[in-house]
Amino acid sequence: MSNKLTVILATLVASAILATSANALTITNNDKVKHNVRFILPTAKKGDKPAEVKVDPGKSAEFDCSKGCSAHLGKKDKGAKDVVLKGTEKTLTIGADGVLTAK
Repeated sequence: MSNKLTVILATLVASAILATSANALTITNNDKVKHNVRFILPTAKKGDKPAEVKVDPGKSAEFDCSKGCSAHLGKKDKGAKDVVLKGTEKTLTIGADGVLTAK
């Protein structure tokens, strides 16, 4: 493989990695307890399990919600409200009161 081809391939791989990170939603847990955030994508079919992201206290995680999704904190039967994301939001914060806020 030529050096020029190697450089082109390396650039393409780096661009793909950066593009994925740029579209990622950052989930920050400002609560004192670990939380599970469940995401339902618009492409989900009835019966599909939601994607689940576990976020430790004081930590952050990422999830690709660039095409929009619904986020839910905890179990559905706990009465917490879903947060509907359009895909333009960059952060989802779990407050000290255990409530989700998107920006």
